[in-house]
Amino acid sequence: MSNHNRKQRNLLKTFLYIIIIIVLLGCLGYIVYYSRLQRQERQDKAQEIIEQENEELISDEEDISQEEATPTPKKSKKKKTATPTEKPEDEETATPTPAPEASEAEVSVTPVPETSEAGTSATPAPETAKEEPAVTPTPEAADASSGVVASAEPESAGTSGQADKDKDILVLNGTKIPGVATYWKSQLEAGGYTAVTPATYNLAIEEQTVIYTKDSAVGEALKLQFPNAVIRDGTVVSGIEAMEGFPVPENCEAYVIIGRLDARNS
Repeated sequence: MSNHNRKQRNLLKTFLYIIIIIVLLGCLGYIVYYSRLQRQERQDKAQEIIEQENEELISDEEDISQEEATPTPKKSKKKKTATPTEKPEDEETATPTPAPEASEAEVSVTPVPETSEAGTSATPAPETAKEEPAVTPTPEAADASSGVVASAEPESAGTSGQADKDKDILVLNGTKIPGVATYWKSQLEAGGYTAVTPATYNLAIEEQTVIYTKDSAVGEALKLQFPNAVIRDGTVVSGIEAMEGFPVPENCEAYVIIGRLDARNS
């Protein structure tokens, strides 16, 4: 009987050992499987992060390329302003044609340098050069295409060389950067100006800040705040959009169109 009992106990022990080994193997298998799952999840997350970073880099490169491409049409607009200067050449070529000085001149039009009459025909050239100052207002007409009307009166030299800082000054922001006009409003007020109004400008701007005024003393005083600015004679009549809480005055002493070099808001 004792041998039989021992055999039964040994069988039970071996059975328990087998179960324990199976449980341990199952635990080890589960641990390996779980670690693989975690590793796969980490790899998937890392791949998603890499893809997001690549998408952000691509979008940033597209934005930079768009920003670099946007100034190109503005350069073509500046070239258009140079086209009126070519008109005097047409006028110079047109002025010698109606010269009814002699019938012989009409016969010898092609050999102009050969005949002595060519010397007489060259004399009207200084007259055309004298007419060039009459063509100089053409840049003002080009400014009219950008919402600026040049005044017919010459720039005033100012009464005492100092500008009245109580007059209305309109600061125009056409840089598409928010807060530029209000920033320069605060800067001008810190410089003693008491009637500065910020507004938005919807037409094309230049690299430099442009100050339009009829009083040269006002322009020179404002240029102290904008060292890179250009002073021009005229007023801005279009492209102005009032900002909320800042009504635009009817008659301003000066119009300051902020250029790209002064585009800052802090």
